[in-house]
Amino acid sequence: MVHILVVGAGSIGTRHIKNLQALGADVTVVDNDRDRLAGVQGKYRDVFLSLDDALAHGPYDGAVVAAPTHLHIPVVVTLITAGINPFVEKPLGTIHDTGKILRLNPLMNHAWIMVGYSMRYSKPIETIYRLLSEYRIGDMLHISASVGQYLPDWHPVEDYRLSYMVDHNKGGGALLDLSHEIDYVQMLCGRISSVSASIGRVDTLPMDADNLTDLLVMFENEISGYIHMDVLSRDYHRTCRIIGDKGTISWDYSSGVVRLYDAAKHAWETFDVQEGWNAQYLSEMQDYLTCLEKNIAPECGYRQALETMNVIWAAVDSERLGEWIKVRYA
Repeated sequence: MVHILVVGAGSIGTRHIKNLQALGADVTVVDNDRDRLAGVQGKYRDVFLSLDDALAHGPYDGAVVAAPTHLHIPVVVTLITAGINPFVEKPLGTIHDTGKILRLNPLMNHAWIMVGYSMRYSKPIETIYRLLSEYRIGDMLHISASVGQYLPDWHPVEDYRLSYMVDHNKGGGALLDLSHEIDYVQMLCGRISSVSASIGRVDTLPMDADNLTDLLVMFENEISGYIHMDVLSRDYHRTCRIIGDKGTISWDYSSGVVRLYDAAKHAWETFDVQEGWNAQYLSEMQDYLTCLEKNIAPECGYRQALETMNVIWAAVDSERLGEWIKVRYA
């Protein structure tokens, strides 16, 4: 039985734990919050308050890093040093972690990481990717992606004001935590070459991090794009629309379908993409276990996550300088 160490027993950590167990893994948990750890005591093989103690009771076949964003890099480095190829939740780090993230690069010569951009495993995005690969709407011209949900509704039993999400220095905010959209538009359209950003904080939801962010982007292949991310919307929404020279692809999460307009036929075609909310996370974790078993690098690893961070850093510079910024890639 594969043995996985999970670092962080919060909401997403608990989801990964349950999925790992459903996939037949043996799970050990570490979390420095005594109250949170008490809630999982007795449910898993072992629980620990410190990462060092947990590692001393190994060995582990893999590890899942579900700690707050500002802790991602030091935990990842510790795990790689211990000989573990970890899965780490998105994003790789905070906007202040540039040097730490770039210093991971040499470690990738003898190790790999998988980064939790789970939308890649969702049925809607997989369907859109297939339709684009089949050239169903011709050459892509423009993509727009939008996501939003009211932050206090994310975890209703918790006070959102105590969450890392409200803290800029801990990696909170819409730009970082909702960066799934930045990841998947690059998976669909290629790398973003430049960005113009509006990164805002609306006073109706007091927080230190951004809660309303808009990006205008240009891709290396000259496709244009627009990405919206907020934690203010009182309804959950997630949409994507792609314009091609031979048609249009449109997806709205609430509809449960991807729609394709074929200009030659003057007709819409509908694809059912309904799935349970946990499906993408379960598929993602299955992929991680497969990568561990075969010792192969995942499709969404350090390089792909770094490309998303590069866009985020360019967006921050754009907001500060009030101009379009070229995205710098190593």
